[in-house]
Amino acid sequence: MAQKHKMLYIFPGFILAIGAVLLNGCGGSGGSSSTTTTTTTTAATPTFSPAAGTYATAQTVTISDATAGATIYYTTNGTTPTTASSVYSGAITIPATPATETIQAIAVAAGYTNSSVASAVYTMTAPPATPAVIGADVGWLTQLESMGYTWTDPTGASGSALQILKNHGVNTIRIRTFVNPTITAGVLGVGDNDQAGSIALAQLASSMGFKIVIDFHYSDTWADPGHQTTPAAWASDSYAQLQTDVYNYTYGFMTALAADGIYPQYVQVGNEINSGMLWPIGSVGATTANGNNFTQVTGLINSGYSAVKVVSTTTQVVIHIAGISDLSDFEWFFDGLVAAGGKFDVIGASYYDGPANITTVAANLNTLAARYNKPVIISEIGYLYSDPTDAYTDVQGAIQAMNAVPNNMGLGVIYWEPEAPDDSATADYTMGAVTEGSGKVLQFTTAINAF
Repeated sequence: MAQKHKMLYIFPGFILAIGAVLLNGCGGSGGSSSTTTTTTTTAATPTFSPAAGTYATAQTVTISDATAGATIYYTTNGTTPTTASSVYSGAITIPATPATETIQAIAVAAGYTNSSVASAVYTMTAPPATPAVIGADVGWLTQLESMGYTWTDPTGASGSALQILKNHGVNTIRIRTFVNPTITAGVLGVGDNDQAGSIALAQLASSMGFKIVIDFHYSDTWADPGHQTTPAAWASDSYAQLQTDVYNYTYGFMTALAADGIYPQYVQVGNEINSGMLWPIGSVGATTANGNNFTQVTGLINSGYSAVKVVSTTTQVVIHIAGISDLSDFEWFFDGLVAAGGKFDVIGASYYDGPANITTVAANLNTLAARYNKPVIISEIGYLYSDPTDAYTDVQGAIQAMNAVPNNMGLGVIYWEPEAPDDSATADYTMGAVTEGSGKVLQFTTAINAF
């Protein structure tokens, strides 16, 4: 800012002129004129907690900025962040795998110039333990292959999807199966997952050294919290008959696997059965036909459990429901199942919330393992293929959560359809771990490095 010139009068006729006072490089002329400069404020530089350093355990890093309304953009791959980078929306998990990871961030706010780049280097020194299950559900794989899709790893090297996954640490393949599904060539739908197709995929995966998880949907189509349609062939059956149907179907499938020397490590009796299965007879929940009476769904579950154990006493039976972030749903369901005499070996959960919710998920897994004295497994996980950085963080966070469950009761994590593209074939499924190039070439993203 310029300061006004000042004139000192001593006697009439004698004038002592005081020269212009220059401030901040600005000058002025005589008289009363003044000028003003505008100072532009810069957004505060982001800060990291915990601070950069060397750590032997996984770290959950938060980024903060003191400028009101600022948006933080960040990178974790060593590139300089811009407004095209990922927007920070929650904690970033850095696994304990020996590596050096650099997080960089800028703050952008209306009326401010962008902050300078903040950088923090984290040196990780101790690898995490590997859970028993590092898995992938690949039920669409056979049909994707028949439709002409091929795969490359994150570096661009070609290979079969299963081999690429194995090379990146996957040791378990989860295979869903339907009772009498409608399978149409060239249309994915439920995939090639009738009994014959599911067993063929199990044979291939087993021959490559993978552990096997079989996921019985007990339906002709997708079974999930909002859909548990009884197979058409069983639709008119009574509760007692349905118990027999479940037993015979499960026993027959397991026997066919055993004939090939395949004894699954895990079998799911039902898929995401928050509201029961084989509706309406096996429904459960306040708005269902049976209300909160667990008697019939428990009877159906126990039929499947018994059939599995008759064929393979070593196979662990998983009861799987969705929404691990909501502990109350799990406690309501498993309290009811236990009270009704339900038989199961493992608690399975779906987790699609993304990395920002991993702290809650980890706490819930610990609570469930202690409350029911049963191991826990994340039967399904997935995150946006378009954000491989957060997908990587998500899977690593889930693995760390499993490792932290006391008494080795965290079994592992299974990624749902990492090999599947986001296109019309999958009805634009967005939570795989591939990007699609020309000629139906699918390149796995760096998310699979988390395995």
